[in-house]
Amino acid sequence: MFERLFRHAALRRLEPQPPFSDSELRAVRVPILLLEGEHERIFSPQRTVARARALIADVQAEIVPGVGHLMTEERPD
Repeated sequence: MFERLFRHAALRRLEPQPPFSDSELRAVRVPILLLEGEHERIFSPQRTVARARALIADVQAEIVPGVGHLMTEERPD
């Protein structure tokens, strides 16, 4: 799916999304499941998980071993 998107869509570049502010993360009032791949290259998984745990009231955050950004492709189980 991603390959087709990038091959056929008229995307010249992807704009990076700005991170959420601390106050935006503190305001989250729904349960969050955050899964970060151990080999994620966009953001540091350790810093992302630590920040989520510190700022989001109801978060379950884990680093998934052996995968990167596309964990559902790399380890669909």
